[in-house]
Amino acid sequence: MKVIQAFHQGGTHKADNHPCEDRTYTLTQNGVTVIALADGAGNSKYTHSAEGAECVTETVSEFFCRNFDKFYERTDEDELKAILTEVCRLALRKKAKETELDSIVRLSSTMMCVAIKDGRVICCHIGDGVIGKLSAEGTSVVSAPENGEFAGTTYFITSPGAEHHLRIIKEPLTDATSYFLMSDGTAEYLYDSFGGCFYDVTEKLAMMTLEKNGQESLDKAIINYMIDNNRRSDDCSFICVCVEADGKIIGDAESLQKETNLTDSCEKSVNTDSSQVGVNDDLEKVNEKLCEENATYTKLFAEQTGATVSSDMVTEKPVPEKKSRLLPPFTCKIKFVSSGKYQLLVLAVSILLFVLALLFLINSISSGKDQAQTSTETASAGVITEDKNATQNNESTSSGLAEDVSINGESGVSTTQGITQTTQSQLKPQKEK
Repeated sequence: MKVIQAFHQGGTHKADNHPCEDRTYTLTQNGVTVIALADGAGNSKYTHSAEGAECVTETVSEFFCRNFDKFYERTDEDELKAILTEVCRLALRKKAKETELDSIVRLSSTMMCVAIKDGRVICCHIGDGVIGKLSAEGTSVVSAPENGEFAGTTYFITSPGAEHHLRIIKEPLTDATSYFLMSDGTAEYLYDSFGGCFYDVTEKLAMMTLEKNGQESLDKAIINYMIDNNRRSDDCSFICVCVEADGKIIGDAESLQKETNLTDSCEKSVNTDSSQVGVNDDLEKVNEKLCEENATYTKLFAEQTGATVSSDMVTEKPVPEKKSRLLPPFTCKIKFVSSGKYQLLVLAVSILLFVLALLFLINSISSGKDQAQTSTETASAGVITEDKNATQNNESTSSGLAEDVSINGESGVSTTQGITQTTQSQLKPQKEK
């Protein structure tokens, strides 16, 4: 099997004069081929994360070369996760002791690996980064990144409860022609986190294993179009294994040169930089310029895998039509034009929702003020009405009292007169008969 791999220092670490913390590793023993990648934790407390990443990649590669069959046959997934986690931690403890570190936390890193033997595949993954594969139908995700609770965080092989975040995937090797691993720095250019799929450019990178100088092309693509064009880029790493087909390694140099000289094609493509294809150019025009080169890759891929060739894509069976951007690996600048549309769309929707929420808030405040003013006026009118009613009641009560007093006064006078007359009549002496 043919393997190409690369890990390079990102723009941020270059500015800080900090070493690259990504590591890749491959090993073939006992009929097993393993590719592994680890991204060292980027924090001041992880002082030796690059060494930890190197230790982890070598450890898992050696482990699967010795124990592939036993690991594949066991069915208890929790047990397998615990075993693999402990194997890595034992190696890190030994490394910490050798370097006189107080804890393996200083050696923290993510971990990804793919082990292949006799048509069987084992994939293991913890943390961010992506595992993918290439088949006749294109690229597909085997294991997506897993980030932590907060932005910019993830899980490491040294994290508490790491076995609960470790993924183990076993599958038969059917139509896959390549498996590849990438760190989160490389995934920024190759993986669409919103759609959960790879950009078309990923297929071109994976197919560099078909090139005679594929390793050189991979290094050039990562350095020139992922790191140098972005001062704030993270460390970038990528490793890909091309699987054997019918006893023949896909990408054999002699058969490759008979079909096409991809080295010359790559040199021509590298010249297609921002001076010839500007970032502001129409994307459809760019695709037309690059379509001819994509057809070369497609034809070679089809002939090597036995897939049928259609006018626009390679298939083994009918698949739904899909729009392809046809972007090569060395035009990552152009990739940002297409991926930027999603970012602009999300930004526009966010701004629209914010404006609507603000208008709703202003309307609610205004309605509240109007309701309060209306309530105040209503209350004032009610008080005035009650005062008028009270005044009228008082007036009617006063007139009633006056009438009562008048009536009572008259009756009192008449009563007094009656009493006076009665008294006088009683006081007069009666005449004798």
